[in-house]
Amino acid sequence: MPVGKVWNIEWLNQNAQRNYPFSEVATVKDVTGSVRLPDDFIVDLLWPVHAGIVSDPGLIYIGSVDIFSSGATIGLYYNDELIGTAALDASSFTENSSYSIFGAGNFEDSIGKITIGNLESAQRFAGSYIFDLNGGRLEETVVRPDLRGVTALYAVSGNATSQALYGDINLVSGANIRLVPDIETNSIIVNAIEGEGLSEPCDCLGDTEDLPCITTINGQGPNENGDFTISGDDCLTPSSVANGIAISDDCSKPCCGCEELKVLVDTLKNINREIMSVREFAAQLSSRISEIESNLIASRLTDIACETP
Repeated sequence: MPVGKVWNIEWLNQNAQRNYPFSEVATVKDVTGSVRLPDDFIVDLLWPVHAGIVSDPGLIYIGSVDIFSSGATIGLYYNDELIGTAALDASSFTENSSYSIFGAGNFEDSIGKITIGNLESAQRFAGSYIFDLNGGRLEETVVRPDLRGVTALYAVSGNATSQALYGDINLVSGANIRLVPDIETNSIIVNAIEGEGLSEPCDCLGDTEDLPCITTINGQGPNENGDFTISGDDCLTPSSVANGIAISDDCSKPCCGCEELKVLVDTLKNINREIMSVREFAAQLSSRISEIESNLIASRLTDIACETP
C-alpha cells in the first residue's frame, strides 16, 4: 500500500463545505423553500448572550438575509425577536472576512462575530429573504453564555440622557459634593455638605435687604418645608410663568373663534331674511283668503256669481 499524505484542512475551509454554523437539522432555506444559502457564505459565528435572558440557546437563528451587489445584511433572531444585525461592504470584502454583530433590544450590549467565506456565490441570487427557526437554526455551541455586568453608564438630567460612557469612568465631585470611597463596603459615598469649603458661596443676589422675600400670600404662610401650594378646580388651572403664576379659566373660554362666529352670524342673517319672506307670503295669503271668504258669503246671500280672484 503506497504511503499517502494527510492534509490538514483549515477550520473555515471545512465549514465552507457543510452547514456550520447552522444546525445539522437546519434546512438553510428561506420560508418559501425556493432559496438555499450556499455552504460557503456563512462559515463561522460567535454570539455571546446573557444567561439570564436566554432560556434555550437552540431558539437563536438567522432570520433575515439581504444580499445586494453592494454588500449584505444579516439579522439574528431569538423567539422571533430581532436581537442583532451585521452588515458587510462588498467593496472591501475578502475571503473569510469577519464582521461584528451588534445587539438590539434586550441584547443591546451583546457584540458577536460572523465570518463570511464567499460573497460572490450568494450574490447570484440577490434579494431579501426571511428564514424561520427550521431554516436558520444555529448550532447551540456558537451561542456562548455570558454573565451580565455593567457595560456602560449614562448621565440623566431631567428628560435629557447622555451618550453611553464606556471603559474606565471617573466620578468627579462638583460644587459642595464630596466623594468618599469605602473599601470595606466596596462603595462610593456621596456627601453633600454646605459651607465646608468645597466651593465659594453664591453671592448673585447681593444685599438681601434690598430684595425682601415673600413671607405670606393673603395672610397664609408656607409649610415647614417652605412650600406654598396653589391648587385649581374644574375650571381654574394655575400654571407657572416667568416670576409668577398664571390662573386660567378653562370654563369661560369661547369654544369658537372669530372665523367660526362669522359663519354663524352670516347663517343667522340668511335665516332672518327667509323668515321675513315667509311672513310677507303669509300676509298675502291671508289677504287672498279673506277676499275668497267675502265672495263666498256674497254668493250665498245674493244671486251674484262668485268673482274669480
